[in-house]
Amino acid sequence: MLQSLNLPVNIAVCSKSAPDFGPLGFMCVPLEPDDAPMAQSIAIGVNAARRQGATTIMIALADMPLIPRAHIKALLAAFDGHCIATSVSGRKMPPAVFGPALLDDLCALSGDNGARDIV
Repeated sequence: MLQSLNLPVNIAVCSKSAPDFGPLGFMCVPLEPDDAPMAQSIAIGVNAARRQGATTIMIALADMPLIPRAHIKALLAAFDGHCIATSVSGRKMPPAVFGPALLDDLCALSGDNGARDIV
């Protein structure tokens, strides 16, 4: 679904056991080590996106394939240049979009909590 949005770059951070997302239009970046915490996965993805020239990052999880395209489009339309996240029952979660001022913060995360504290 994300590949149909024609975003400038789609990156999948993948363990060795993950499916090959390349045929779906994603640049696959290895998660090393395979059991790295979520924060490391985020930093790997952000840095890969930066190398491709990205200044804004959307984090979406591969285990959430049924998020409607309309939701992603609405999220992107409402993005204010800083940060916006999906909200379910008052809880912020991915997909989330982060602007340039937050990319270093994303790379500085630690552990398995993801970007929740930034949102």
